[in-house]
Amino acid sequence: MSDFIYQKLSSEIIQAINSGILHEGEKLDSVRKLASKREIGVSTATHVYRELEKCGWIYSIEKKGYFVASQNTKNTESNKQSYGNYFLSPEELSELPLANAVQFSFNDPKILPLSCTAPSTVVDAEVILNQMHRKALKRRPYRMLMQDPVEGLTALRIEISKHYLRSGQVVEYNDILITNGRKDSFFVVLQALKLKKSCIAIEAPSSYFFQSMLQEHDIKTVAVPMQSDFSVELELLDKAYQAEAFSAYLFNPNFNDPTGRVLSKQEKLQLIAWAEKNEVALIEYDRGELSFSGQRPPSVTSLLMTDSTCKVISIVDFYDTISATISLGYIICRNTYKECLFAKQVNIEESSISLQYMILEMLQSAKYNKFVDKVRSQLAYQCRQTSIILSEYLGGKVIINKPSGGPCLWLKLPKYISSRELWHYLIKFNIAIAPGCMFITSAQFDNYFRVTFGLPWDEKMQLGITNMAKHINDFLQSKKI
Repeated sequence: MSDFIYQKLSSEIIQAINSGILHEGEKLDSVRKLASKREIGVSTATHVYRELEKCGWIYSIEKKGYFVASQNTKNTESNKQSYGNYFLSPEELSELPLANAVQFSFNDPKILPLSCTAPSTVVDAEVILNQMHRKALKRRPYRMLMQDPVEGLTALRIEISKHYLRSGQVVEYNDILITNGRKDSFFVVLQALKLKKSCIAIEAPSSYFFQSMLQEHDIKTVAVPMQSDFSVELELLDKAYQAEAFSAYLFNPNFNDPTGRVLSKQEKLQLIAWAEKNEVALIEYDRGELSFSGQRPPSVTSLLMTDSTCKVISIVDFYDTISATISLGYIICRNTYKECLFAKQVNIEESSISLQYMILEMLQSAKYNKFVDKVRSQLAYQCRQTSIILSEYLGGKVIINKPSGGPCLWLKLPKYISSRELWHYLIKFNIAIAPGCMFITSAQFDNYFRVTFGLPWDEKMQLGITNMAKHINDFLQSKKI
């Protein structure tokens, strides 16, 4: 049984019960009907229902089926242990450090988590993943028992290389290492570049996920505030380097910052030239697959000349494009392949060979491109709808960026308004945003906050965004804005 299918389906049923979509006493699909609708095995469907019944979410009547149980009599302690469904009140959340509180709010079904991004969830991937999983197991059953090469399946690395070539980018397959997603990828990079005893510059705002890892490993960082004019940012980067030489620069060239910009090819070449001159390694968190236009912006690794000595590593994660339940990604290592390979071999578990074959099947059959096109199209639609709602209630009071891709919008409050204070205000209404201070180590961008549109789009999501906009309007009016 695939754990991610079981967990996903269980979570969906629990969320439907908590949100009132499924009511007490309502009959659920039969086991066979559920298995048929979701294209899963009868044994998997049976296991889902039995586990939910054990935890008190549903009950069964012999020869009649399964029904939604009363939540007043549900075994809370059992549920807490089995599903981690123990959630804090807004008051309890407010007492936590802000970053921890935001993290806690992600999985609480009572809270609309506009603070997190899971772009691949905007299109349901379950059917295609089940199909690919069955194909992988059916076609290569004996290979599943063999040890996976440290660098990942050669066939998959070749297909990834071909995928880049379709967008006019040359990435050699023997520069690609398959990993277990961005966390493992970044850890490999830290080890390969020996950054644990060094200093690293990070473009700010930057991924909270990566910042947390850097803090966890006690790595010294220098924040370089992003600028809408990249030439100004490059000057700031150079000044920071002159003040304290660092050995690597972590940046996201696509969509993630408050301007929603995408660095041009020329700007990326300027960055490479600067890094090569100063012997600074570049670490690119590449989310270019999420471009609304469908034209993937060039990876910095693809722009490196063959005779360049600059060390450049791109981190890419299938979490963004296929499913939030898949722990698989890759890094492109230019002039760092041997170091990264050794770091992976010593420190990281080998990537799931069945997952690799699933992605390989998707790439070879062109289903990957078709699916990602759907994700991009849906994200673009949700971005427009979210912008329309926010502009209706907040137009003229906040500045809303216009990203050309990705899963989120940045909003700028008046300069003297803190997004921290706004977070504490909105959480009272069970709405979570991501304050700008989470993404930078200094006080800059405190009046910015991030809102996701990269979650499944339904009436609840639209209503939640509308309510958020109304509450923000009330908040600003209380500040006499």
